[in-house]
Amino acid sequence: MRRLLKGAFASCVLCCVLASKPLLAQESLSIEGRDPMMAQPDEPKAALEELIITGTREPVAKNLLGASVSVIDGARIEARQVPLLSDILRDVPGVSVSPTGPLGSQTQIRIRGAEGNQTLVLIDGIEATDPVGNFELDFADVLTTGIERIEVIKGAQSALYGSEAIGGVISILTKEPVEGFDMEALAEGGSFGTARLGTTFAGGTKRLGATVSVGYLNTDGVSASPSGDERDGYENLTLSAKIKAQPTDQLRLGLVLRRVSADSEFDQQDFATGQIVDADLDRSFDAFYGQADARLDLFDERWRQRVWAALTDTDSDNFTQSQFTNSFEGQRLKFGYQSSFALPSTDVTLAVEHEELDFKSINADLDDPSNQDQKDDQSSFIGEMRSDVWPGLYFTLGVRHDLNGDFKDATTWRSTASWQLPAAIRLHGSFGTGVSDPTFFDRFGFFPGQFIGNENLSPEKAKGWDLGLEKSWLDEKLVFDLTWFSSTLRDEIVSVFDATSFLSSVENQIGKSDRRGVELSLRYQPHDNLEIFGSYTWLDAEEPDQSREVRRARHQASLSGTWRFLSQRGSLTASAQYNGDQDDLDFSVFPAQRVVLDDFVLMTLAARYRLFDGVDAVARLENALDQSFQTVLGFNTPGLGAFAGIRAAF
Repeated sequence: MRRLLKGAFASCVLCCVLASKPLLAQESLSIEGRDPMMAQPDEPKAALEELIITGTREPVAKNLLGASVSVIDGARIEARQVPLLSDILRDVPGVSVSPTGPLGSQTQIRIRGAEGNQTLVLIDGIEATDPVGNFELDFADVLTTGIERIEVIKGAQSALYGSEAIGGVISILTKEPVEGFDMEALAEGGSFGTARLGTTFAGGTKRLGATVSVGYLNTDGVSASPSGDERDGYENLTLSAKIKAQPTDQLRLGLVLRRVSADSEFDQQDFATGQIVDADLDRSFDAFYGQADARLDLFDERWRQRVWAALTDTDSDNFTQSQFTNSFEGQRLKFGYQSSFALPSTDVTLAVEHEELDFKSINADLDDPSNQDQKDDQSSFIGEMRSDVWPGLYFTLGVRHDLNGDFKDATTWRSTASWQLPAAIRLHGSFGTGVSDPTFFDRFGFFPGQFIGNENLSPEKAKGWDLGLEKSWLDEKLVFDLTWFSSTLRDEIVSVFDATSFLSSVENQIGKSDRRGVELSLRYQPHDNLEIFGSYTWLDAEEPDQSREVRRARHQASLSGTWRFLSQRGSLTASAQYNGDQDDLDFSVFPAQRVVLDDFVLMTLAARYRLFDGVDAVARLENALDQSFQTVLGFNTPGLGAFAGIRAAF
């Protein structure tokens, strides 16, 4: 099956190139309709930075989008110097990060209190959430090498992207090709036996360009068990490539390829005591992401057509004492067509998509009942209108209808509004609905003596709104945003335990979960050599019985700043993230009891100094306050770490 899916994907690539059908990945548009790959290596990509790529079916200027959005650009990512993208996301208001141990341990991202599998993740437009398991992306395997921009669209976005987009969408964009040649390289080492390498090449002409990135991370790590002394190591090799061609002024072609190979060691939970203990367990994870697309713009770009095909292919193998125990394979094949029309003061987009999912569970014992092969498919029809209602007021309305092979058809919708007022004040708001389908594990998972799936599950359903005020001063050198949000989740899929059979399963919860809160964000740039960013989130997340949802801190805050000195020859970056206390569950007793995980502050200090033209020395302290903390009960996390290296750019 995997070969067939890869063959179908390769055939689509060939058809796009030979037939020159419409396409261009959404992220390649700018306000002027000009491809960023045509920029010179040192030319600022202002047009790209003014656009929000993910907030609508076609890119729009940020000040026109009513949905709540946070953007982190490449300069901030580079200044932080951290190897994992999850550490960058800690700066985003409304986003929480939950690693289960050291580097390489499973890491969940939650937006506004939604579960990790209720957040959709796109990498260069490819749906990167794992078709295996819980339909979520493990952020432990996402390196920062080659990443140029992150967009976080908060709130229910199923009308745009379908299932899983209940909490929001995280869009990760890699570096664009440039006209000419551009190269970056990094070599770094430090605490916990850590080595890191990375390089990115970008180049091309006005009609053809490419970007290639290679990232490598290896660490001996620390033990995930607080009482253990066996280190849990991690190794990651990530390769990515982006090719863009413009045969004519109207036609653009694109190809994105990405490969992740990661090996991690981890510990296990002693169910008798509930404690995490040392264990010789290993996971080998391989993922391939690919997308081919073409765009045709006609009649002075008043009619924009796009066709694409994307493939996500994952393989996760588990080992105990170096002996194979089981494997999980998943594939997602997705293709579609989109047509956008520019009418007077209004744009209309119509699209159709089809998705096929395949899940395989393979046990070392070929006769084991957990061996299985399951499939699902879905066709979707999408419509969106974007309109200047009157000067200063921009409105969008989107609707989506999903025809699912295994569940009832679902219709979701979303509306947004952005109103620019005098005195540099902007009001923004959105209302939307969302769905999240049960995962293959939820429905068909089977582990003898431990877990039995539930084939009678229904999709989770959500609705929510947000309303915000943005105010800027000093010619936008100081920008402040305050957003209030609220959402309701019904039919939530939760774990249940049968005390008679000692088996666990899942079911749709009766009642509704409420999540509401406030987000504050601040950006201040008093002069060209100093930038300051701040955020605060208050979250009230309740279960149907009014109890507090676990692993959701009520208070979170972040503050970061970069100071450049000596004519920008050097720079210092300091960042701190506060995570308030939060509840978790202690499963060492039955029924599980609530415990409180203490609050903590994570501080990172990063420095850069130009040794000579194109070559910088870099150094970084992680967890500079040497905090002892847990985001998941029982899992140890690294203490103070020091790292140094060389970064080159030509």
